[in-house]
Amino acid sequence: MGRTWIGMSVVLVSSLVAGGVVSSPGAAVADSPLAVPRDLGTGVGTSSRTVALAGRVVVGTTLGPTPGDMWLSQYDLDEPAASMRKLDDDPLGQANLSTIADADDAYVAGTQRAGTASTSAFVLDLRSQTVVRVPRIGFGGLQASATAIDQGVVVGRSQLYRGWHAFAYDVDGAREVLDLGTLGGEDSTAVDVSGDIVVGQADGPDLAGHGYVVDLAAPGRPMRDLGTFGGAESAATAVSGDVVVGWAEATGGERQAFAVRPSAPTPITPIGTLGGPTSEATDVDGEVVVGTSTRPDGSVGIWWTDLRTVPYVLHDLGTPATGSPAPRVVEGRVVGTRRTAVGDRGFVLDVASGVVVELDPQPGLTRSEAVDLAGATVVGTSSGVPGSTDARATAWTLTTVGDASFRLARRTTKASEGMMARIRVVRSGDVRQPVEVRYRVEGTGRGATRGKDFRGGRGAVRFAAGQTEGWITIRIRDDKLSEKKEKARVTLVEPSPGTSLVGRSKAWLVIRASDRRPGRGR
Repeated sequence: MGRTWIGMSVVLVSSLVAGGVVSSPGAAVADSPLAVPRDLGTGVGTSSRTVALAGRVVVGTTLGPTPGDMWLSQYDLDEPAASMRKLDDDPLGQANLSTIADADDAYVAGTQRAGTASTSAFVLDLRSQTVVRVPRIGFGGLQASATAIDQGVVVGRSQLYRGWHAFAYDVDGAREVLDLGTLGGEDSTAVDVSGDIVVGQADGPDLAGHGYVVDLAAPGRPMRDLGTFGGAESAATAVSGDVVVGWAEATGGERQAFAVRPSAPTPITPIGTLGGPTSEATDVDGEVVVGTSTRPDGSVGIWWTDLRTVPYVLHDLGTPATGSPAPRVVEGRVVGTRRTAVGDRGFVLDVASGVVVELDPQPGLTRSEAVDLAGATVVGTSSGVPGSTDARATAWTLTTVGDASFRLARRTTKASEGMMARIRVVRSGDVRQPVEVRYRVEGTGRGATRGKDFRGGRGAVRFAAGQTEGWITIRIRDDKLSEKKEKARVTLVEPSPGTSLVGRSKAWLVIRASDRRPGRGR
């Protein structure tokens, strides 16, 4: 059982059932962590909900006093005396008909509906508060919607006269929307993107949907069919670096969670279940995968596993709360919402330490929901019941959860020649002491070269007490040449004594040529 601390409950995931199917709560952590809720308010509205976290800006929706009156909203966690406000006083227009799909650092991707006629995908740059409207595919494009964004590359689907096609669009690059095609059928959709890798589901000639992978950097961008486990359909649901996850049907129609590496020609690999017949993988970060599965008694549980442990061990994190978003993995931690004895609670699992923190709602409310996190900040919503109009956007601050550890926040960071690249390093766990972690930046053979393409190959990122984010800064040289993009490898090494590297310790720095004409530096 878990002891209750201020603003949270904490338990330690410990003993595993033989075979690795179920994990159970263990002893409470002796050193008390804190998870303090912060009311983000409703601005001029009556209620607010959190959708995602873009850097340090919480984005979501706010309801007005008039039924049906809703707009997109933002809250800057670092702004003194901040308040919930509209996204640049409705830069999109008709914001009550817009939705947010995803956020990534300074970008927010979503879908706007123009009246009842059609929809269009958009990307909002929070730094400049400017909106980029994603072009629709071809001359026959009728409407489009965005589903995910990573480093300025937004993906989704666009409707043609005959079916829907998955698309990719680089906001910072050549302004050309890419039609990713299908597997021979009429429809496809893109659901996630990581660097150059896009995943989703596409129809084949028999109109059965299969999961797919597209490498945007590959010649011709072929769509790879991920197949099934003998059944009719499958879907890729998430990608992180070189790991794609999703579900595929077996011969009896049961869905089974899978993992696959796009860089390898091997088929999809089943991950397993919590003892029941079905499972699905919903998200991945590095080598940590999360999803849902049936148990032997027919109930549904949230699970996580580390792909580096073979055979895979599925840890049961409890029953998902009804009406809540699917569980996610962010910065090596699982975030989601589950049922408890005192009601639905948002939670965060620190994979490295096994500590689970349950997030109490704001005073006077009975339910909490967690949807995203960055460093020591978790964001979500406090409410009375699911979907209630008394909801209030909430941020929780975590401290002292497990031993201190470091990881790179992203698999890929992009920068143009003549610019300064900034690569985010995240510290998790105990943040009470000043610490540091060293890094090195290396060329990749025929890729970027130290001295010629970038300056500064070694250094240290220092964290003050309480600091959860630091930055590696690399100056990119401009050689004035028209060339393809180049890569350098960034690696974390030598963390301070008593700390460790957990999760992503290596990442790519992608250098774009200064010549940005179509076809250059891509």
